[in-house]
Amino acid sequence: MVNSVPSYMGHFRCLAGRCAHTCCAGWEIDIDEATRAKYARVAGRFGARLSAAIEEDHFKLTGADERCPMLNDVGLCDIIITLGEDALCQICRDHPRYVNEFEDGVETGLGLACEAAARLILGWNEPVRWSGGRFWRDDSDDAWLLDLRDALRAQLQDRRMPLEQRLRALCPDGTPPVDAAARFLATLETMDAAWTDCLARIAPGDDARAEDALWAEQFGVYLLDRHMPGALECGDADARIRFVALMTRLVCALHRRTGLPPEELCRLFSSEIEYSDENVGSILDWLSA
Repeated sequence: MVNSVPSYMGHFRCLAGRCAHTCCAGWEIDIDEATRAKYARVAGRFGARLSAAIEEDHFKLTGADERCPMLNDVGLCDIIITLGEDALCQICRDHPRYVNEFEDGVETGLGLACEAAARLILGWNEPVRWSGGRFWRDDSDDAWLLDLRDALRAQLQDRRMPLEQRLRALCPDGTPPVDAAARFLATLETMDAAWTDCLARIAPGDDARAEDALWAEQFGVYLLDRHMPGALECGDADARIRFVALMTRLVCALHRRTGLPPEELCRLFSSEIEYSDENVGSILDWLSA
């Protein structure tokens, strides 16, 4: 079975203690059974610290910023320092990677909620390619969707046209206005007030055109690659195409309104929207109505 990765994957490096938005705070960190058993065998003072840090199947988060108890004062993981990377639980080993599984292969990408991943993806100069080529068989159940996504990606990456023109070709029936999208997203579950503040900056009639910028293209391609496969289970390919076009336009509008760096806006979007299945589902339902 093919394991396909995007062309930038080999360049990813965790920022560790230099990360301003650590993935070791603000998230519930579940511990898989195999790692839990491994931790139970750790002896001595560190073993006792591990045991005290765990409650049932997850780490006990501490402080107002809900930090992992194994994150030290300089932003480094004491499990890695003491036991090595192989001792991390599955969720910590995987993050910020996401996986889409198909009949004939697996795609492993990077999520934009990670600060380092956002910089890498949005700053990637070349059109994104996936290793392994066309790994699916013509008669596989997911061939139609993967072929459609390839065609849509080629449209999004056609740099002979402005990005807004590419989005119109991608979604000729149009999308809701960005101010309507901002109001709807503001009704969803949020974790960071900075995201709500950004959405509130969008005004009725705001310019909805996508910026003709590299980062905006890469954001749209990322959304397409990550979210289109969900249509295999949900049967909502049209809504997911509208999701790609509308969210690209919305983040461009947020960039114009807030002046925040694109990587920070996309990181916020990913943290607040993509890492909540309920939020993504609510948006897709709204776009399907």
